[in-house]
Amino acid sequence: MVPVRRYGMALPTALFMALFIYFLSTVLTWQAQMNQRFTRGEAERSHELYATRGQVNLFIAQVLEDSSYADAHGPGSPVEEELDGKTYRTWCQPDGSNPDVLHVICTVDGKLMSYQSSRTIVRTVAMGMIVYTDVGGAAGPPALKWYGLNEASPSWQDLPPIPQQVFQQKEILDGAVPFAPPQFEPGPVLVDLSKLDGPAEIANFAAYGIGPDGDLLAIYEPPPTSRRTDPASPTSLVNYPTMFRFDRSAGSWVLTRMPDSYVPTGAVGARIGGTNGTMVVQDGDGLLRLDTDPSERVPPPPGGAIQSFTANSDKIYAQLSDGSIARYATSSGGGGGWSTMLAPQPDAFTPSGEFLSGEGQSTPTLSQLTVSSNGTLMALWQRDGVDTVFRYHPGTPDDPEDPPQWDARLPLTMADNPDVPFVEDLDSISSMPGRVIAQVPGPPEEIYAGRSRLPSPGANAPVIATGMYPLPDGRAYYAGDSY
Repeated sequence: MVPVRRYGMALPTALFMALFIYFLSTVLTWQAQMNQRFTRGEAERSHELYATRGQVNLFIAQVLEDSSYADAHGPGSPVEEELDGKTYRTWCQPDGSNPDVLHVICTVDGKLMSYQSSRTIVRTVAMGMIVYTDVGGAAGPPALKWYGLNEASPSWQDLPPIPQQVFQQKEILDGAVPFAPPQFEPGPVLVDLSKLDGPAEIANFAAYGIGPDGDLLAIYEPPPTSRRTDPASPTSLVNYPTMFRFDRSAGSWVLTRMPDSYVPTGAVGARIGGTNGTMVVQDGDGLLRLDTDPSERVPPPPGGAIQSFTANSDKIYAQLSDGSIARYATSSGGGGGWSTMLAPQPDAFTPSGEFLSGEGQSTPTLSQLTVSSNGTLMALWQRDGVDTVFRYHPGTPDDPEDPPQWDARLPLTMADNPDVPFVEDLDSISSMPGRVIAQVPGPPEEIYAGRSRLPSPGANAPVIATGMYPLPDGRAYYAGDSY
C-alpha cells in the first residue's frame, strides 16, 4: 500500500501570517505617519496660538505705554507681523455694548475663526497724584506749591499769591434810628480788599481740600469781628466765608461764596476731610458736605464730639472723644446714618521694630484718619516711642474666619537705607490709591510718596492737601479678560 502524504494547514497558516504581518505593518506605518502629521499639526497650531497671544500682549503693552496706539490700529489698519512665513494681523475694536471696552484681536493669514486670540482692554481716565504744601511758615501769609508725581518731569510749582478778595455786603446804618433793624444792600459782591484802606485781611485759611480735577480748595473764614467801616457814609461792610479754588489749568484763583447753610467756626483751623471733590467741613457739632447740591448736613455722631475725620464720596469716618470710631454713609453711599466701627487695638513697635500686641489695653488716640478715593482707610497713632500706622481691613460679611480688623504697621520702612531701617515719627499721612503720602518731621522735614522721597519744597513746609488729578492725555487703559 502506498502511504498517503498529509500536508495539513502549515502552508496556509504561513501565508496568512505573512499577509497579516504585511497588513499590520502597513497599518502601523500609516498610523505612525498620521500621528506624526497630527503631532506636527498640533505643534504648528500651538505655535500659532502662542504667537497670536504674544502679538496680542505686545499690542496691549504698546497701548498701555501710549494710549494713541489704540486709535491708530483699528480694524482697518491692523499691525502686521511676518513670523515663520505667516502673516499675523493685530487690531482693536470697541465692544458693541460698551465703547470703553476694546477687544484686541490677532489672526493668522486672515483665519479669524480657526486661529484667533483676543483680550479686552478697558479705557479709563489716566490719573496722577498731587501734593500741596505751604512754605510760608506759621507767621507769614500762605506761600503754596504743588507737585505732580506723575508728570513727565515732576518738580515743585508755585501757586500765584492768594488774592485779597472776599464776598462782602453793605449794611446800611441809620444814625437817626440807632436801634432800627439792619438793612442790607441786595446781594453780597466780591470786593478787592487790597484797594481799601487798612491791611489786607486774608493771611490764613480755615481749611484745605482737593477738587475733582486736583484743584486746591481753601475756605477763608473772616473773624467774627471782621468789619470794615466806611467813614464817608453810614455803612459797614460784612465779610462772608469764601471758597478759594486754584484752577491749575488756568493758573489762577476762582472765588465763590460759601453756602448759607455753612456755619463758620469762628476760628482759623477748622478741620476738613475729603478726597477728589468730596469736601466735608466741621460745622458746629456736626459736619457739612459741600460737594452736593444742596449741601448735605451731617448730624453730630452719637458717642462724643468729633476729634478727627476723613471722607470720600461714599463714607465719612470720625474718631470721637470717647475713643470710638464712627462711620457715616452719605446719600451717595446709600445713606443709613452713623454706625460704630471697630476701634484699633493699641498695637505698637519697639525702637528695634519688634511688634507689641496691645490687646486688652486702652484704645489709642488717633491723631489722623485718612481714606483714599478707592476706600483704603488708614490712621496714625503718634506715640512717645515709635508711631503706629493702622490700615483697616473690612473683612468678609458673615464670615467668622475673616473678621474686620486694624492691621498695625511701622510708620515708614526705608528699604534703601540699611542704617535707618524705618522712620519712628511722622507728622502726617495721606492714604492714596496704591501708596501713602507721609511727612517726616525735621529738621529738615521730608515728604515721601510710598518709599520714594520727594524733592524738598522748602523748610517748614507742611503737606496741606493731597489728591488725584487727570493726566494731560486724559486716557489710560488696563488689561481686562484673558483669551
